[in-house]
Amino acid sequence: MTVADRRPEAVLPPATQRDRELARAAQQCIVRALDHSRVTSIRVHTEDGDGPSIEVPPQALKLFGHLLGAMSKGRAVSIVPAEREFSTAEAANYLNVSRPFVIKGAVEITP
Repeated sequence: MTVADRRPEAVLPPATQRDRELARAAQQCIVRALDHSRVTSIRVHTEDGDGPSIEVPPQALKLFGHLLGAMSKGRAVSIVPAEREFSTAEAANYLNVSRPFVIKGAVEITP
């Protein structure tokens, strides 16, 4: 079992070379679009026009840009809500360290 298998979040399998190239191209498009400081949203639609057109806020696009950048380099990414609380066992699994290590670190930084 790998660390990714023990994490509570879904982790995607490694990106193929084609996925990495698509991610790199998509990231470049997002970065170019966000370079215009007055952009309030970007509209996304399917190439054939069959799917719905959606508006994506710039903050979400920045997150997508970071995600695509990591994906284009073949890196694994986990997204965790900022307010997510971990048990010591979950934190150890997430960080790929032992539970006692997590507990020891928590004790050392507690005032």
